[in-house]
Amino acid sequence: MKKLNMLLLVSTLTAFALFATVRPIQAHISSHNWIDAMLKDENDSFLGLVSAGYKTGSTAILKVNVYNHLSDTMNITAVYVGFDWGINYSSTEVNLTELLIYRLAPGMSHVFTITFTVPDTTVASNIVKHSYTIYVEDVNAVGTNLGSNSPQGGSNFAVLSDEQADAIELRREINKYLSSYLFFTAKARELSLMAGGAKSMADNDYQKGRFSDAVSNYQEALSHYQDAWSSETESVLGFEKAFEDILTNGAGAITMVGWGYVIFGLGWVFIGIGIIIYAVRKPKAVSSS
Repeated sequence: MKKLNMLLLVSTLTAFALFATVRPIQAHISSHNWIDAMLKDENDSFLGLVSAGYKTGSTAILKVNVYNHLSDTMNITAVYVGFDWGINYSSTEVNLTELLIYRLAPGMSHVFTITFTVPDTTVASNIVKHSYTIYVEDVNAVGTNLGSNSPQGGSNFAVLSDEQADAIELRREINKYLSSYLFFTAKARELSLMAGGAKSMADNDYQKGRFSDAVSNYQEALSHYQDAWSSETESVLGFEKAFEDILTNGAGAITMVGWGYVIFGLGWVFIGIGIIIYAVRKPKAVSSS
């Protein structure tokens, strides 16, 4: 029994010693955010909810906020994001090989930037959404990679093909022309109805993944909307010009009539003054004796 108790005591002390040598998690990724994405926390009619969507070949920008909640300074040597298509992208602010180390003081945080070129759709599909994981690594005082920090995952990342991106931009341009305004002219109303039909076809094409057809129909819809507004503007401007001419000519006529009345009135005034003067100066008749 004594040997058993002694064995349990030794095992317990050994376990405590091992736990003491294990370095607790230090780096805490407070948050991350995608910058200048074409789609950002939006519902796409084809892909669904997209947290961040970039056009292939464009530059993606990821901001990662790292916080040190312990009492020791962290020596951060790597901040990178790994995607499900098998490629990692690192921040250029830190690099152990080049001795670029960011020393994060206790209780402080720092925002690291990761930029990369969005790959072609042959590498990262544009038909489905992607997941990713953000990692932070640090070293101890002698340069040993500790690698004990918690990663942070993300999802709903979209890589957009050229046609997808073109369709999205055309749809946004069309939305600028949509309003509750009722067109005044028949021509503009006709063009507006044609534009609405083309847009409905484009929306249906995009939702079903026929991006090339969607672009063509969106272009047709946009052209009809632009022509409708142009026709309406020209008609309204013509109406305003005609109305302005009527007002101008009417004002001239009213002015002429007004001056006529003034001259006519002044004539009667002068006649009245003459009668008064004549009455005052009229010689009196001499009475007969």
